[in-house]
Amino acid sequence: MLPNGQSKDDIVSRINTARRVFSILRKCLGTRRDLSVAMKIHVYRASVRLVLLYGCGSWAVRVEDE
Repeated sequence: MLPNGQSKDDIVSRINTARRVFSILRKCLGTRRDLSVAMKIHVYRASVRLVLLYGCGSWAVRVEDE
């Protein structure tokens, strides 16, 4: 969080980190035929969404940031 209460840098950082995690998972899990779609969704929720949303409760979002 910035001194003026803005969280833009943290939000952008979380989005970029989640993109990297998703890219890694897509390479690892995308071609796996032995895993069900439900399992792939479970892994996505447990990793990508968790990385993206970590700390989001403290983000101060402005209209300009949406």
